[in-house]
Amino acid sequence: MFGLRTILVPFNNTQPNSAAIDAAKRIAEAEGAYIEGAYSRQVLPIIAGEGITLPGDYLAAFEEEGRQQAALAREAFETLIGERGIPLNSLESEGLRAGWTE
Repeated sequence: MFGLRTILVPFNNTQPNSAAIDAAKRIAEAEGAYIEGAYSRQVLPIIAGEGITLPGDYLAAFEEEGRQQAALAREAFETLIGERGIPLNSLESEGLRAGWTE
């Protein structure tokens, strides 16, 4: 029988926190599972009437903000797993390990 293989720890416009990582680590150690930190960017809600367009600089600023939030979330995730002795490694590896995806 197969056990738990992957623990998904999702983030959406929030920073990874120690409680989520600690819980994932406890489960991963017990099951030999892989921890996947996953960041999902917020989609820009574009609400405009017919013939109305949003300025390009507004869209570019929103996209840049999303990139910055993703980078900060990844940095926080990697710091938290590092503090807990969880190595970054691939899903195909064995033992306690973690990875990141966006």
